[in-house]
Amino acid sequence: MQKNLILGLAVLVLIAGAFYWGYGYRARTDAQKTEVVQRILDDIQPRNVIGGSVTAINGNTLTIETSDIISGKSVKREVVVSDGTLLVRLAYKSDEEKAADLREYRAKLAGATSSESVQSPSVIKSENIVLSDLRVGNFIDVSTASPIGDNTSLEATKIIVELPRPE
Repeated sequence: MQKNLILGLAVLVLIAGAFYWGYGYRARTDAQKTEVVQRILDDIQPRNVIGGSVTAINGNTLTIETSDIISGKSVKREVVVSDGTLLVRLAYKSDEEKAADLREYRAKLAGATSSESVQSPSVIKSENIVLSDLRVGNFIDVSTASPIGDNTSLEATKIIVELPRPE
């Protein structure tokens, strides 16, 4: 009889210990997860550039649809384009431009020494544009002078119209 009682108490102590360990383990892992998330949020630098699709153009104000960095939800932002805003469109170079760049690259490469690096030519160029060149549906990168944060109204210092995205 005493043997069964001792065995029962031992099993009860083991079960209680397992529950105690489990709750402690959960508390430790929850604390670690919270600490990791906080470190990631502390490391996020204020952003001065945001990308989005143009959904409306009204005078010198663009409406763009962006994604919130934390939640991923869609956010509409108003972008004011002033006279000082630099507008640039990325475009593919023509075959003639690519051929000229390749000739120039080969000439530089032939004359290069081992201590110099020669940058290969890009197939993309940037062109200055005006506000009337923007279209609804363009994907743009908007640069601002101050951090964007949660602001839904932005004053652009530079807008880059990205290349069309493949379907």
